[in-house]
Amino acid sequence: MSTDQGIVFGAALSSSVLTVVRDDRIIVWLFGDVDHRVASDLRVIARHAPDVASHLVVEGSRVTFCDSTLLHFIALMASQMPVIVRRPTRVFREILDLARLSSQVTFDDGTSCGRSSPRS
Repeated sequence: MSTDQGIVFGAALSSSVLTVVRDDRIIVWLFGDVDHRVASDLRVIARHAPDVASHLVVEGSRVTFCDSTLLHFIALMASQMPVIVRRPTRVFREILDLARLSSQVTFDDGTSCGRSSPRS
């Protein structure tokens, strides 16, 4: 993986995942169905994220479906660094709630400059 002007390039990033390193954070945009097809992309991000950033921002406004692949990624990353889930879709938020991961992340609904607190 190499970094060029803030953009992280992985060996086989799919069209469902876009990753950017900006300042001291990694921003991961997720699009469409986030499932086993993007597992290798998420593994690359998880492996390198702690070396290049202090926290992870997951942009979830375009997630239409997610399975345990994304849940595993969120849980793993939350054990290593603060995770902010920005503008999650209803489906994404409900899955995080059901998996009891909501308390391990901070939600940002995108309506303010600040971050909202994790839900109890």
